[in-house]
Amino acid sequence: MKYLLALFLIFTSFTISSQVCIGKADYFNEASKSNSLEEINNFKNTITVVVLPEKNRLDFENIIKEYWDVTKYEFVTLSDYQKNREKYIYPAYSLLKFDNYIVTIQHRSTYWTFINVNLVYSTIKKFKPKGKSTFESVYLASVYLSPVLNLKYRNYEDFNSGSSIMNYNVGFFKNYIQNINSNVKAGNNFSCFEDYINNEKLKELKTKKLYILQKVRENRNLVLNGDSDSELKETLSKYKFEYEVISSDDLQKNILNKDEEFYYFMYSQINTKKIITIFNSKTGEIIYNVINKLSENLKGSDFNKLSDDINKT
Repeated sequence: MKYLLALFLIFTSFTISSQVCIGKADYFNEASKSNSLEEINNFKNTITVVVLPEKNRLDFENIIKEYWDVTKYEFVTLSDYQKNREKYIYPAYSLLKFDNYIVTIQHRSTYWTFINVNLVYSTIKKFKPKGKSTFESVYLASVYLSPVLNLKYRNYEDFNSGSSIMNYNVGFFKNYIQNINSNVKAGNNFSCFEDYINNEKLKELKTKKLYILQKVRENRNLVLNGDSDSELKETLSKYKFEYEVISSDDLQKNILNKDEEFYYFMYSQINTKKIITIFNSKTGEIIYNVINKLSENLKGSDFNKLSDDINKT
């Protein structure tokens, strides 16, 4: 009960966007550990079993086919994976799959669902030649997807509606896969719990438009102090460069247009902290990742800081 309640308190503080962590992300302790070179090399020798949602599965598969080359891979349906789960525990395989968590409060009908995309493989923890060996998981990367807080779905296939997850569609998935593939392939680690600014890339926003996801507005009661359009306009007015508020559908179309490169703004909460992230639409690269540990709501001061950071480049 205490464990479930702790999960509930943590998960209910998440709002918008995802965080891409390359390495062993620990959301409970809000920390991330790097993978060793040995762990990365062991992973590269696996066959990655890719388990995708059924809806739009071919679109997701095409993203893997085009942007995944760090390991060999094979596609397995969710039903086949569930029937043969133990087969894929062994070190010959790694898994790239959507994981769904359901958290309930005892004696109540309240429940919470949470979803993330994990890249993981297993190592033998204790070998028993005449018994059942035990294994432990090595996480190479995690993408934390953020549900709308009034979410009422229990199965991750239901998130395909587009209204339940702030940043879950084929376009976002493309950028996540690009990010994971390139970083793991290069042996890089990236902690989503630490500040990171790529000044060379960030300075491009002096002349390039920044796209801001419209769902910042749609989830306004949680990310802004009030709920008026004027408040959103006032908040965004603190950004001193060109921007455009864009819908998820339009942002996806733009991401999937390979000829167009742009940057888009993401925001998420973790407990009482907020993380502001800017992605490159063409490569999936994160060029800006800033943590504020003293404030959870999106404010004009965040856009003031972003503007100052751009000016410093």
